[in-house]
Amino acid sequence: MKDGWAVVLVIFAGMAWRAYAWTIQPGVTLDDEIGHFIIARDAWKFPQFIFSHWGRTACTLFFMPLAPLGLVWARFLAFAAASLTSLLTARIALGLGMRRAWLAVLMLECQPWFFNHSHEVITQIPVLLFLALAIHLALKGYDEWASICFGILPLARHEYAVISALWFCHEMIRNKKFAAGITCVPIATTCIAAWMLYGVFTLAPFLNLEAGVGDRWYGRGTWTHFLVMVVDRNHAGYMVILLACVGVAEIAKTLSRISVMALVGSVFVVNTVIYRWGLFQSGGYGIFLMPIAPFIAIAAGMGVEWLWNRGKEGVGWDSIYRFAGSLGLWLSVFVAWISLKPRPLDPVAEEMRQIGIFMEQCGLRDKRVICRNPWAHYVLPMDTPHANRIWFKGLWWAIPLSETRQGDLFLWDEKYAEMLDESYDELIQSEEEWQLLRVVLEGKTPKVALFLRVGGPMRFQHPSLCEP
Repeated sequence: MKDGWAVVLVIFAGMAWRAYAWTIQPGVTLDDEIGHFIIARDAWKFPQFIFSHWGRTACTLFFMPLAPLGLVWARFLAFAAASLTSLLTARIALGLGMRRAWLAVLMLECQPWFFNHSHEVITQIPVLLFLALAIHLALKGYDEWASICFGILPLARHEYAVISALWFCHEMIRNKKFAAGITCVPIATTCIAAWMLYGVFTLAPFLNLEAGVGDRWYGRGTWTHFLVMVVDRNHAGYMVILLACVGVAEIAKTLSRISVMALVGSVFVVNTVIYRWGLFQSGGYGIFLMPIAPFIAIAAGMGVEWLWNRGKEGVGWDSIYRFAGSLGLWLSVFVAWISLKPRPLDPVAEEMRQIGIFMEQCGLRDKRVICRNPWAHYVLPMDTPHANRIWFKGLWWAIPLSETRQGDLFLWDEKYAEMLDESYDELIQSEEEWQLLRVVLEGKTPKVALFLRVGGPMRFQHPSLCEP
């Protein structure tokens, strides 16, 4: 590998940069991370969780090995996968004809959505790794192995099925039917196993084409929604995108470059269409496109390389080109630096922990707990009989309050319970059905509360019960 020392140096510098980001960001970007961690952790006890639509099979299996050891260890897997992706980015850049592969790695490490999320237990991490690995193997001519990686993508994030489908068609056109067939093996195996073991049809989410199913939670976006998201300095960053646009001149030189960029770019189009029409309950988050960050980085690296090649004489207008390339490089690093912000732990974690201590003191741990917030599953002891753990489809709010039994506990929270129209005030007023045991306030605002289903005049009494 030409400039191999530079690649290694930039990879290790990037790892140090991302490790620093991890230390100042113990919190989560989305509660989904806690949900994915819990599913991966508890899948050892409840194997049916492996096929959870909410957890995503590939994501759950990816984090399962270290999840029982805790969130930090599961995050270490994500960090390692991102670091391996940096190396694969250099290999892909070389495969596409870049002379300075370290530029691509640097442009990857400078993207805020990469260094801010590369240590998180989220679905984007397995897709990030397997997409880069698939492209690398394809460029090396290992089509069968690439097909396996392409086939795994929809099991981690559904919208990446478009890349799997395009690869399948590509192999069929080239008359490589065996490699094309292998693309279907991961998802076919998963479907057969889920149906035979638990009677679950895992392809159901792909068949729900009803427009607007996510309107209540997420709304819809415009045709330019994801374009604005990608350019935002909290995602790819405007300097990296600007250099990537310059890199189009280099990308257009070879068919292999055009093919790779068109393949990964199809995900941008699919996400835009999905959110525009409110399909599949898509949240429209920019982070959905984070797995294509390596290819944006390669395009940006090619942009710098193109400017430097134009300015190789170092005189007249040539010197301006070379200066522009160097300036763009340093500005990308500067934008990355100012984009890194601390992310403290979510306050709801401490609020839930207080409720957990109260439950322990009052001997309530043997009662069934219904909760809407994934943090409750993270904070409360694993042997607490959470009602939702018997469920399998992946929604924390699987059991409605109308189906609760006398003696059940309901852990109300301001965010998710209120979102589901389970009003704190209405629960307080329903004295014949619900008894308030404990509430955590912020000022005068209830944040988290624990209710007992009494179902009648009977009230719960315990010597250590504190007044809320």
